[in-house]
Amino acid sequence: MTNKHKIFSKRPLTIFFLFVGLLTISAQKIKISGTVTDNGMPLPGASIVVKGSSNGTVTDFDGFYELLVNSDDAIIVSYVGYKTMEVEV
Repeated sequence: MTNKHKIFSKRPLTIFFLFVGLLTISAQKIKISGTVTDNGMPLPGASIVVKGSSNGTVTDFDGFYELLVNSDDAIIVSYVGYKTMEVEV
């Protein structure tokens, strides 16, 4: 095998790892947290779901939640008797 062939045989592998690295960077999850309230009073049991997925959680007794999301996601916050809200991360 000549030196020229060795360079070409490594190039697709390098491009592959670069591509996989970029996908990994763009797909990194971040943890968001917050409190769902109405006039300062916590809303326990409010639903927080990542738009277009089944990834979600429910607020605790103090209205607090934590959720892993992508930085370009939007979340849907809903609670019985209240208007549903969509919030960009």
